[in-house]
Amino acid sequence: MSLLYEEKTTFPAFTHEDAFKQLFMGRGDLVIVNSDTGNAFIKELNLADSGIRMLEPPLVEFDLYPYIHKKHKAIAGKLALTIKEMKEDGTYQRLIHNPAYE
Repeated sequence: MSLLYEEKTTFPAFTHEDAFKQLFMGRGDLVIVNSDTGNAFIKELNLADSGIRMLEPPLVEFDLYPYIHKKHKAIAGKLALTIKEMKEDGTYQRLIHNPAYE
């Protein structure tokens, strides 16, 4: 099996900000985050003209579901209604796309 890349060492960044700063400074070649987080940090760190870009297609796509403990079954209906209302009024999307909540 031939490699399409030169073997490199991987290293963790302790924050998204550190990861993007290291990428910008040439100390890394790749950051793997969701598109919303990546775009938010590119904007926050003023890297829009830096040449850093998101590659397509995504590595993975998946759905997330809320789970609650059975002791809270009495509020399940209210929770579902609240999530639906949040999606309708835009609150849900604002929270999902806010890097402070990731």
